[in-house]
Amino acid sequence: MARKKKSEGAAVRQAMDGPRVEYDELLNKHQIWATEEGDAASDAGTRRQQIGAFADKHGLNNKALSQFRAGMKQKKEDSRRDWVRSMEVLLAHARAAVFGNQPDMLDTTEAKDAKQPEPSEAEPAEEEEKIVPFDPDA
Repeated sequence: MARKKKSEGAAVRQAMDGPRVEYDELLNKHQIWATEEGDAASDAGTRRQQIGAFADKHGLNNKALSQFRAGMKQKKEDSRRDWVRSMEVLLAHARAAVFGNQPDMLDTTEAKDAKQPEPSEAEPAEEEEKIVPFDPDA
């Protein structure tokens, strides 16, 4: 079954907005897929379609979702925690390598800070009060 191709506008909006997925929905889907892993191979195609549809619906990269699923399948809690800590470090390096000095489109604080002018630009500088010594003969 071929996937419906996105319009150019939808693809641009998704790229600008980034992926959106709710925490509970993602973990619930992961649990369903993980329990179905042991089913017959004939169901594997259906499961792949469901996973692909989920990724498309939420704007997730298929490879990233696959890596998330693989990390979450680890049996030991300590192993999953190590995986999360490692991914946080690796993602920070990947973000720097891929985006360089570009501002993060998902981080709205930089955009807000950039729009606010410096106080010296927004308001004229107040004149300093000049202190003149008292001259009784003047």
